[in-house]
Amino acid sequence: MDTHHKLTGAHIAFHVVAIVVGGFILFNLGFLLAAIVIRGSQILLGPSLGSPAIGRYLFLGVMGLISWFVFKSKLPTIAKATFMSLPLITLLLIIGISFFGTPLWLTIALDTIIIGIVLFNLKLNHYPWQYYFSTGYVAILMLIIGITGMDI
Repeated sequence: MDTHHKLTGAHIAFHVVAIVVGGFILFNLGFLLAAIVIRGSQILLGPSLGSPAIGRYLFLGVMGLISWFVFKSKLPTIAKATFMSLPLITLLLIIGISFFGTPLWLTIALDTIIIGIVLFNLKLNHYPWQYYFSTGYVAILMLIIGITGMDI
């Protein structure tokens, strides 16, 4: 997005809706990709090495690689900010899964540290507001999921 254009209410509303709806669609596609990577790693590595934990970490690697290509691309800001919600929620969910059974405050603290690092990076590198919204959207969504005990 060209930051020299004046933002109108309709423009902002469009971006907010695009990030929320696009993020929701990406979350679902991400879960499908996660299932493929996790199940594929279990099949390829066999029962002795193919644990779901290894598959989750492989999926993080796949997500990191896809993210690198997306963020290096010439896609518009709204597309990149919307996409950012996927690797961020993936990371936070994997933290939640990895620390399942521990006190909720520990998972929330770790997620808060990750969100803080992301926000610091956004500020340090002067990213547009859409990235902050995407980060806040994911943070609030994960907090609701954690507090309510919602199953993913």
